[in-house]
Amino acid sequence: MELKVWVEGIQRIVCGVTETTTCQDVVFALAHATGKVGRFTLIERWRNNERLLAPQEYPLKILMKWGEYSNDIQFILRRSDNGSSNNQKLVQPTNNSRSPVGNGSHNTSSPNISDKQSSPNRINTTPTHNNVNNTSPGNPVGVVKGVQQAKSPESNSPVLKDVPPYRDPPPPYRSPPPPSALRKSPNRTTRRPPHMSPVEHPEEERGPEAVSYNSQYRELVSLVNYQREKLSSQQVDLIKYDAEIGFWENKGREQERQVELLQQQISSTDNQLRISTEQVQSLNYVEEESEIAKQNEKTLKSEIVLVRSKLANCETELLQCKNKIRKLMEDIHNEQRIVSSRQQENRQALERSMLAEVENLQTQIQQAKHATEINHLTAENLKREVGVLENAIMEKKRQVERLVQEMKEANLQSLTGSVDELRHPLDGLCKAGSARRIIGSPRQLENAAPTNKNPHGVWV
Repeated sequence: MELKVWVEGIQRIVCGVTETTTCQDVVFALAHATGKVGRFTLIERWRNNERLLAPQEYPLKILMKWGEYSNDIQFILRRSDNGSSNNQKLVQPTNNSRSPVGNGSHNTSSPNISDKQSSPNRINTTPTHNNVNNTSPGNPVGVVKGVQQAKSPESNSPVLKDVPPYRDPPPPYRSPPPPSALRKSPNRTTRRPPHMSPVEHPEEERGPEAVSYNSQYRELVSLVNYQREKLSSQQVDLIKYDAEIGFWENKGREQERQVELLQQQISSTDNQLRISTEQVQSLNYVEEESEIAKQNEKTLKSEIVLVRSKLANCETELLQCKNKIRKLMEDIHNEQRIVSSRQQENRQALERSMLAEVENLQTQIQQAKHATEINHLTAENLKREVGVLENAIMEKKRQVERLVQEMKEANLQSLTGSVDELRHPLDGLCKAGSARRIIGSPRQLENAAPTNKNPHGVWV
């Protein structure tokens, strides 16, 4: 589930929130996402009322407890480390008083300043950090003094004891200076402040040596000087490391004591916090119930006023509706009268028209009856005529059959006589060798060819 939290006027959304997610988890997630360091508190706001949430409370359960008013709830992340800024103001004079211990070229770098401004709980370590960074090969004793003096504000000032030990930064690390820088600055005692104890070197006791024209001698002298400087720097580093080891051992013991004290304080504060949270929760629950009851009362009063106004509006609308219904009923009665009178007139007109149509139909029926009787008579006459005509047709058919039979017989007689007559002339013509051809084939004679005289053809 998503939880909306306001961070410096910007709404942030925390995803993956469950019923077991505490306010402390939400604060850690937002601080990690925004990259901020410090002490933060999650605040629950409802309209103009705000309440500080304990780290062990669950935001989702709080929203479920509000019910329908959960949409009006806002969660705000607010910084609550005002006390640490006051501690920083108290410690700043000590840092300024120790700043001129080292050389001017080894002051505190800008990243350390930004770290000091971003995390105010780490102020107790700034004096040690500044003094360690201010070391140089030119003032080796200043390192030891700075480290030894760094114990005094931790043991004397009560403000710095409250800071937990895990806020201390790791020990500083400096690489040894290059040989070129050591060669360029042989007389380093001139740059030391008067309050430091310089280490005497054999070079300075001897004074300036005579310059020789032999190149080998010069190289040997420079080599010896370089080795002496290197030995002195190594001795300084050894002293510094021994001092740091002693400092860290003492600091570890003090931190163990502080851890024990802090654990006791934490256990006592946890018990007090539990008791106070239980009391606050009980009181807050009562206050919330009273506030919810007041809000419910206000809402009920406003709803009652709205209902009364709606009732008055409904009564006026009822009167208007009654008047409209009365007018509509009068209009309906008038329309019913008009419709009934119109229906009566229409019925009378329809009855008259129906009577006229019935009379017309009766006259038409009578005319049709007369016409059907006449048609029956004509049909009987036609039937008689048809019978007479059929008899005449039958007689005609018989006559035609007789004539056809007679024609067949006549054709047979004519054909029998013509064949004998035609034999002799045809024989003579064939013998004479006439070149006349017979048109048509003998198969064509199978079918009778009709003529004007014999329409049915000649039968053979």
